[in-house]
Amino acid sequence: MTNCPTGRQNAAYIAGRLLMVWRTGPTADFQKQLEQTRAMMHRPSNDAGEMEKLEALQGALDCLESLPHARVGAAIRLLEHLARGKY
Repeated sequence: MTNCPTGRQNAAYIAGRLLMVWRTGPTADFQKQLEQTRAMMHRPSNDAGEMEKLEALQGALDCLESLPHARVGAAIRLLEHLARGKY
């Protein structure tokens, strides 16, 4: 999964990718996939709403990587919400 169907890698696409990587669990390239996803989040956007979503994605990714179990569930719910793309 290198490009989303529309060619844009917006917050919904990136959230979906993060969910996919997280749910497949630790594999040989798990950290590589997370790093590629993190790189997608640092691309500039002129849309203030999109930038806010990307900041929320950054927070969710930080929670997933540090694994404070009390916050992982909240991070997953945020990713699921953002992945739907209906906001």
